[in-house]
Amino acid sequence: MKDLIATDKATVARLAERLKQAGSHAEYQRIQCVLIRATLGSSAAQIAQLLGWSSATVHVIHSRWAKEGDAIFELRGRGAPM
Repeated sequence: MKDLIATDKATVARLAERLKQAGSHAEYQRIQCVLIRATLGSSAAQIAQLLGWSSATVHVIHSRWAKEGDAIFELRGRGAPM
């Protein structure tokens, strides 16, 4: 398993705090997706089953988080400019 997501205490604490402040269900689930990997080291298949997603979606979230960081949690509404 690649180390896309740091498992250090600072990262986990930051994600846990961000989870408390999530403004939507979609944001909450994205944070959970990363936090579960960081705290439990669960596989993409396990996380997908927990969240009701496909494994591919979990892989995309993990890869984007490794590249973009917390920016992936800030969702724009439908039709909003990028």
